[in-house]
Amino acid sequence: MKNNIKGVIFDKDGTLLKFTDIWRLSLEDLFDYYELSEADKLDIRQVVGVNEDRSIRENSLLASGTIDDLAEVFSKYIDKSKEALDKEISEFFLAYLAKHPELIMGTCDVKKCFDELKKLDIKVAVITADSFKQAKLSFEMLGVYDEIDFLAAADFYPNKPDPSSLDAFCKNFGLSRKEVAVVGDSLIDLELGKVAGLAVGVTCGVGTKEMLMKDADIVLDTPLDLITVLR
Repeated sequence: MKNNIKGVIFDKDGTLLKFTDIWRLSLEDLFDYYELSEADKLDIRQVVGVNEDRSIRENSLLASGTIDDLAEVFSKYIDKSKEALDKEISEFFLAYLAKHPELIMGTCDVKKCFDELKKLDIKVAVITADSFKQAKLSFEMLGVYDEIDFLAAADFYPNKPDPSSLDAFCKNFGLSRKEVAVVGDSLIDLELGKVAGLAVGVTCGVGTKEMLMKDADIVLDTPLDLITVLR
């Protein structure tokens, strides 16, 4: 099966990009932006998946949810519609990202990973719970945006594990689902991988090896290790 892989779908945060403090820090700034009380901040941290030690809980909203999910949470504490909050929060995070390029780091040599896949005539896709603008800016900062053949974001496609983005990728390049590997650090990535050809867990994100092994066909340290597998 591995030799039949003609396309690879990567998750973004925790898979290709290090899950740095960017989301936790931007969340704290967002609290201040909305002038939330300490009690509200504590509640929201617990709901979205920020642990007491400030680490991010695996499979939590902050680890794999969308801006829409976050807006739903904030709408319980702020007197604005979820739609208005969705727009504001998305713009806030985009501006925060633009101000902090130092927080954008690859989990491995992402350019080498993409280059090696291209040598194997394998199409490269990224499916993320981020907005398209945030994802595009992140990969531009990393210098690999032009090497991505297909980028699907949560403001254009239903979030994983819905297979709509997988099917769009397949349609674009004439692939079947079984010719695609899905690489990620969360259960929703692996759920998508189950309906594709190969579900690959990576331990460079928030998911533990023990958690990933339950649903992955294989578990690797980083996406770059996939090259050896596919060869």
